[in-house]
Amino acid sequence: MTRGAQLVALALAVGACGNASPPPAPTATPDDELAVVGPGPQQLAAYLRTLAGADLATRQRAVASWKLDAATYARTLTPAYRAAYADYVAAFDAAAPALIDQLAAPAVVAARRHFADDPAATPGEVRARWMLPVLYPSVIATLGGAPVAAIFLPGVDGADWHALLRFDEVAVDHARALDPACADRLLRAGKPGPCTDLGYLVADAAMRADRPALTRACELAAARCR
Repeated sequence: MTRGAQLVALALAVGACGNASPPPAPTATPDDELAVVGPGPQQLAAYLRTLAGADLATRQRAVASWKLDAATYARTLTPAYRAAYADYVAAFDAAAPALIDQLAAPAVVAARRHFADDPAATPGEVRARWMLPVLYPSVIATLGGAPVAAIFLPGVDGADWHALLRFDEVAVDHARALDPACADRLLRAGKPGPCTDLGYLVADAAMRADRPALTRACELAAARCR
């Protein structure tokens, strides 16, 4: 089933079930790890260990290399986000200095696959999962026990890795431009449960600027994203 078909099915299920909890938004789980290809957590952790504590110029070059070009971005992101490359670049550039600073000191690095129903993931990491295809082999990391503020994507065209930086905030901004109260509900999404399932619908409708779908999703989220 395509992501669009899953979205329609989810919306219909939520509308039909009244107060029942909606089914989860489509996502991969750790059980699907064998179906995932590409460099994984071990490779990312090893790579980040070479950067943590490196000199400023090295860290700056590395982070700059993680930015997706427009063509790769369009091939990678799910349909609702493909027209938002300028937003991606703006979010990346705004977040890069803090990430470069985070990598300034040597620290223990750990990495794991990026799944929407990971209870240890941050809300932003969960919202970012909606932007990538099911089973896409993204990876998240911690440095000294703190989340690294990036979603890492396997590199192409000679790059070690690419990354999304604070890109989950773009969907919130789009929602806020259309319905500020609904954007506040979207900010509450990010932990496994009905609010996050509905947040997926809110974000998708906001990125498509689909006002009827956004209104419906926001009405449903009002009862579950308090």
